Formats: sequence, structure tokens, C-alpha cells
Amino acid sequence: MFFCQVTSLPYRTVGNALFCTFILWVLIASAAVPIWFAHHLEAKTDVREPPKSERTEAEVDSGLANVTMVDVEGENLHWCRFSEDDYSRSGFSVSFFVSGYAIPLLLIVVMYIYMLRRLWHPVSHQVS
Repeated sequence: MFFCQVTSLPYRTVGNALFCTFILWVLIASAAVPIWFAHHLEAKTDVREPPKSERTEAEVDSGLANVTMVDVEGENLHWCRFSEDDYSRSGFSVSFFVSGYAIPLLLIVVMYIYMLRRLWHPVSHQVS
């Protein structure tokens, strides 16, 4: 019969799980803060959205063809825009890719490798 002693059971408590969940939420929320600073609401002066056939290549390339309109109190329409005057679009894209994809993927791979190593080469506990 295979017996595996679990030494981490004293640390697996509801309080520790809640604490770790809170810390993760804080980390995730702080990683999303640059998105809030790099975008702003801009008043839209032309309410009519042109049909796809009338959209210019520049509008499609710059992302102006796909905007989200926000109705504020039934009067003004706004759209969420990237602040290109204050921030670099390529720098923002690279940092968003790194923080939103590359680092989480790297952490997942490292943790799985560590877990598989522990499963393939278990540490033997000697009783003295």
C-alpha cells in the first residue's frame, strides 16, 4: 500500500485560503490599473456611424471603425479611446501582452514542472 504523508495540511485552512484569494485579487486589480490610465472617454460629435462601405482604410487601421458608444443620460454619446498623446500604443500592447499572457503562462508552466518533479521524484521522509 502506498502512503504519502501530507505535511502541508496545517497550512490548508479557510483563513489562509481567503487571505491568498484577497492577495490575488489585489495583484490582478493592480495589474489592470494601467488600462484605466491609458484610456479616456471622448465626446462623439458625429452620432451617425458610417456603413462599412463608407469607412476609410485609415479608420479601419486605427480602430475607429470598431468603437463602443456610451449613451450618457440620453444626450451625449462618448467613446472609450486610447490616449495616444500620452502613451505609446506599441509600448502599451507589449506590456499588456507580457503582463496578461506571458507572465501567467510562464508561472503556470513553472508550477506544473515543479509539481511533476515532486510527483516523479518524491522526497522520502525518514523517521528517526
